[in-house]
This record gives sequence, structure tokens and C-alpha cells, in this order.
Amino acid sequence: MRCFYLSSGLKINLNKSSLMGVCVDSSEIEFFSNKFHCKAGSLPFTYLGLPIGCSMNRCESWEPVLNKFLSKLSNWKASNLSSGGRLVLISVTLKCLVTLDAQSLPGETSDKVAWALERSGQFTVASMRKAYDDFYLKKSSRSNLMWTNRVPSKVSIHAWRTGHCRLPTKCNLQKRGINLLSLDCSLCGGEEETEDHLFVRCPVARSVLNDIGRWWGVNASSVNHLRDLFQWGQVLNFKGDTLKAFLAVIYTYLWLLWKMRNGKIFSSSDRGKDLFVNSQVQAYSFFWIKTRSRCSLANRWLQWCCSPSSCF
Repeated sequence: MRCFYLSSGLKINLNKSSLMGVCVDSSEIEFFSNKFHCKAGSLPFTYLGLPIGCSMNRCESWEPVLNKFLSKLSNWKASNLSSGGRLVLISVTLKCLVTLDAQSLPGETSDKVAWALERSGQFTVASMRKAYDDFYLKKSSRSNLMWTNRVPSKVSIHAWRTGHCRLPTKCNLQKRGINLLSLDCSLCGGEEETEDHLFVRCPVARSVLNDIGRWWGVNASSVNHLRDLFQWGQVLNFKGDTLKAFLAVIYTYLWLLWKMRNGKIFSSSDRGKDLFVNSQVQAYSFFWIKTRSRCSLANRWLQWCCSPSSCF
């Protein structure tokens, strides 16, 4: 040990060391531990929180590790995170998953864990999202909700919550036990404020959708429900970058209309719908698509305002 210290510069602290043996009599271990002035240990032992020297194929060998995780997770409240924070946490956690090689089987073959949703066996977030879409969204009649990277994550999350009727509209707040003075729409005051009415049937929303339809050269009369709004681009047979751009415009519209609604409630802001659609939906969607896609929209602002589908 002295030679090891002189050659490496690493000195062993015998007061913190334990001496263990494999197939060695305990009296012999006790003798040498007294001679080296260290502790006498036995297998299995714990190193860096993990059990060493026991069979890891048994479930009980992993109980100390699981209990340690549970003791830390029990005091952690995920409910305090925002939707964006939960998305980042889930994405980072899933991306950190690795393929672990298990104990080798007899011969040259080995047993390993593989991701069944990918041919390569490697985990990808895209395959997980597709499996979720195929299994859950079809059951909930919202199979046409699409995640797009043409807009910020907060805008996609907002559209996702809108499609699942999870926004704090007045009707949803009443379902959660919150008593309100009125359930009328915050923009028009005509009907109860649901997602369908607020984003599709409300006269203010209807006027904005008609303006978006004229902007893109399409008819908005087929959009009568919220599900029609999410399917609009596919019904129009838009493909590739054109479909993604049109979807980005719809998501931008949902985001800005919701901000307009909140501004009217909390800030008494009542901007005109013409200014809303012309100066914000077009501008925000143009900037987001330009900075988040491979399509070159630089110096094409006028073309975007006149004929957006011709930009792709």
C-alpha cells in the first residue's frame, strides 16, 4: 500500500477502510484487519448507495435502491410545476433512459432491454408520442391533434390543452367547484364560455377565422366545432411544410385569442379584431416559423401577408 501511495499519490485511509474476504474464514479476516488497523467487513456491503456482492437478479436486492428513491420522491411535489416545466422534466427524463445489458446468458448471446416501438431498439420521444396518439387520442376523438415545433412549446401546450378541454374557461372552472357570477362568454357575452364557443362559434372568433380563411384563400364555413379547427389543414389537403405552417397559424390564433380574452377580463383591454388578426396572428406566426423551421422566410414578409401558401 505504501508503494501504491508513492507511485500514485493516493493515500489509503485505513480508518475508513474495511477488509473482506471471499471463501475465507472469519478468524483470518479478523486477524488481518487488526494487523492493518482497519475494520472487518462482510458481503454483501453497500458502495455509493448500491448493494455489492449480492444477486441483482432478485427483487429484494433492489429494495434499498427503490426505497431511497421513494423517500426522496415522496417529499417532491410535481403539482407545483407549470405545464412547460412538466414537459421539460418528462422529456429530459425519457431522453436519459439507456439500454442496459443484463447478465450474459450461456454462450455468446446476451440478454438486453430494447425499446419495442423502434426497430433500432433505442428509445425516442417521437415513438412514445406516436404510441400515445394512436392509443389515447383515437379513443378520445381527438386523433388530429398534432405537436409542432414551428411555434414555442408554450403555444403547442396551450393548443394541446385546448383540444383536451383543459383550459380554465368559465364552464370548466364551474366544473371544478368554483362559483362564478356569470358563465357568459368573456368576448361576446352571448353563450356559455366553452372551448367550442370561445374559439369557433363566438362572433369575435368567427370573424377572425373568416379573416384567416381569406388570408389563406380558403373557406372557413366548414369549421363549426373545435375538432374541425384542428382538422382544417388536413381537410384542405395541405401537405408537408404548408400543413405545418398552417397548423402554426391555427395554434398562434388559439394562443392570441386566449390572451385577448384574458386581457379583457383582467386588464379591461378591448382591442379590435382587425388589429388582432392583422398585426399579431400574421406577425407572430411569421416570426416563429422563420426562426424554427428550415424554410427560408427571410425578406418574404409581403409574400407571407399576401399568399402564405406560396412561401413553401
